[in-house]
Amino acid sequence: LDTGPESHLRYGVALAENGFTKAADEVFAYVQQLKPGYRDVRVQRALNLITLNQLGAAEALLLQETQARPDFYEARRELAITYLQARKLDKAATTLRELQQQHPRDPVIHFHQGLLSLYRNAPEDAAAHFRDTLSLDPEFQPARAELAALGYPSGL
Repeated sequence: LDTGPESHLRYGVALAENGFTKAADEVFAYVQQLKPGYRDVRVQRALNLITLNQLGAAEALLLQETQARPDFYEARRELAITYLQARKLDKAATTLRELQQQHPRDPVIHFHQGLLSLYRNAPEDAAAHFRDTLSLDPEFQPARAELAALGYPSGL
């Protein structure tokens, strides 16, 4: 029976995927104690903490991860999204802009730039970002829904 950190991490991910977020966080915290430098657990725990609406703790873990691995795009993207959810709009804007320069075809970045524009009360800019999202990924339903909420028929 494998009882190492990797096995526990997989168990925590399975718990989180099945909605047992508090139990998953306990497992992720345990894995961090077992292997403090285990980077994969920081991101998984941060994603789980976002689900638990513990944005400050998630931000701290993602900052640790992005400082340890500055080229880890997914961690930086999750950090930008966490800033946005926490309404740290200037930090979100800076991080999203940097990410878009590196990965201009990532629809997730365009979508979150649209949300940032909505939070800044710039609906026309938001609509442009949502359209950009759909031009990159026509199946990106959240962008279509945001456009529809802004009054664009059929989300276009």
